[in-house]
Amino acid sequence: MFWSGGKKVPPDWKLETMGPRTSVRDSVLKQAIIIVASAAILLVVARTSIYGWANTLGYARAAFDTTKYALLSPHLKQIEQLTNRIAVNPAPNQENERSNLFMQRAFDYMLLGMTEKAFADMSSAIALNPDDPVAYTARAGLSVCRGRDKDAIDDFGAAIRNDSSGYDVGSYLSRAAAYVRLHNYVQAVEDYNAVVRLLPGWIEASKASVAEFSSAPSDRARLESELVETYRDILATAAGGRAYAYGRLGQSVYALADYSTSIRFRPATASPYYRRAWIELADARFGAAGRDLGSWLLLYAREHSPRLAGLPVDCRLRSYSMI
Repeated sequence: MFWSGGKKVPPDWKLETMGPRTSVRDSVLKQAIIIVASAAILLVVARTSIYGWANTLGYARAAFDTTKYALLSPHLKQIEQLTNRIAVNPAPNQENERSNLFMQRAFDYMLLGMTEKAFADMSSAIALNPDDPVAYTARAGLSVCRGRDKDAIDDFGAAIRNDSSGYDVGSYLSRAAAYVRLHNYVQAVEDYNAVVRLLPGWIEASKASVAEFSSAPSDRARLESELVETYRDILATAAGGRAYAYGRLGQSVYALADYSTSIRFRPATASPYYRRAWIELADARFGAAGRDLGSWLLLYAREHSPRLAGLPVDCRLRSYSMI
C-alpha cells in the first residue's frame, strides 16, 4: 500500500490501470484498420465504376462516330470525286460545266457544315458562270449563315436580276428579312410588297410546271395541294414580316392589317398574336389585346410543351379576355 493524493492505493494500481489503456489503444487501432480497409474497398469500387462508365461512354462515342461516318461518308466520297474532276484541265468553252462541279461540291460542303469551303466553291462557280441565279442565291444563304447580311443582299439582288422566270419570290423574301435585320425597314417593305405582287404569277407558273412534268393524276393533285400550302406559308411570312416593318416605321394601321392577314393564313403560329396584341394595347383596345395575348400564350405553350401539343388550335384562355 502507498499513498497517492492523500488516498491509500493498492500496489498493483498501475497494472490495473494499464489494462484499460491498452484496450483503448487496440480499439482505436482496430477502428483505424477498418476505416482504411473500407476506404480501400470504396476506392476499388469507385475505380471499377469509373472504368465501367468510361468504357460505356467510349462504346457510345464509338457508336456515334460510326453512325456519323456512315451518314457523312457519301458526301466525303462525292467531294473526293468532284475534286478529282475539277483537277482535270478543262477543255475550251466548258466554264458552265466546271461551274456546276464547284456548285455541287459546295452543296456537299454545306451538308457537312463546312461553310467557308462551301462559300469559296460557290464563289468559284459564280466566277465561271456569273449569270447563274442559283449560285447567287446559295452564296447569299451562306453569307446569312456567316452573319454578313450586306453581302447577302447584294447576292440576292444578283439572283433576282438573273432570274429568267421573273417570279423569284424566295430571293425577295430572304432579302427583305436581311433588310429587317439591318433595320432598313423601308427597303424591307418594298421587297415584301414585291413578294405579295409576284405570288399569284408564281403559283400559276408552278402549277403549269407540275402539269407538264407530272403524268399521274394523283401525283399532280398532291403536288398542287403542296403548292397551295406553300403559297399560304409564303404569304403569311411576307405579311408578318411586312407588319413588323410597318410597326417599326410607326404605321400601326398597316401593321394591324398585315398581322391579321398572317394569322388568317397561318393561325397556329404564336408570334403574330403577340405582336398584334401590343399594337392593340397601344391603341387602348384592351379586349382585343387580351384575346390575342390569350391566343399567343396557348399557342406558345403548345409549341414548347409536348403535353399541350394535342389541344385544338382554336382554344382560348378565356380569363385573358377579361383584361
